[in-house]
Amino acid sequence: MAESDGLAEAQPGLVLWGRVSSVISPTQFTCNNLGGKGDNFFFLWYVYVVRKADGSVLAPLHDYDGCLSYVSSTGLFTVTGLGFTAPLSVGDEIYLMHPNVSGRILNGLIVYSGSSPQNWNSGVATSGLAGDDLTTIGLVTADFMIHSLLVSIANLTPGANVTVRMYTDINGTNQEIYNQPFIQGTDPDGLWIINGTLGISSALRIEVYSDQAADDGAAVEYEYMRQS
Repeated sequence: MAESDGLAEAQPGLVLWGRVSSVISPTQFTCNNLGGKGDNFFFLWYVYVVRKADGSVLAPLHDYDGCLSYVSSTGLFTVTGLGFTAPLSVGDEIYLMHPNVSGRILNGLIVYSGSSPQNWNSGVATSGLAGDDLTTIGLVTADFMIHSLLVSIANLTPGANVTVRMYTDINGTNQEIYNQPFIQGTDPDGLWIINGTLGISSALRIEVYSDQAADDGAAVEYEYMRQS
């Protein structure tokens, strides 16, 4: 495949093809053919895995993640780690998609789902998926739209008082913007926390708290849909 093939040909300058040269960590990799663009040229672009080196259809094929930083001299990319469901491999082929076109190419929507077994009774409000953090949506400095957020409390103790909280930056200060109590077994197991379109200009952190110590380690499932 040449750099001008496929989507890169359809969107010159806004979609670039690359091949993974080395994998540093789950969130860092290099592409030798994409060096020299200027530091952070690809900041907030999407990294889309278009072909696996071994030709398989296993993850992270067709996964995509946001680029947090790019080092021009080495072709080193750092992504959020929220989008790839498996590590990249040397030889994997990717598209780098500019935010102005990635929404169209990816049908405009990114759907994530997962299950997080945190200590829901800890009451710890810290970022980085510690304590009662469920997940973080988006990047620290990125504008995006959230169209839906679903949280399941089906695996928590019947009768537990459960609180869902959301935090984001307001003028550079991280603040609580949502706090809603629910009762397991009385309220629905599936909670529609965001059921419309919500515009966010920073990362949105979701927390879940249960007043039952027995819920520590239980799996709380979630699913959300967003668009950059």
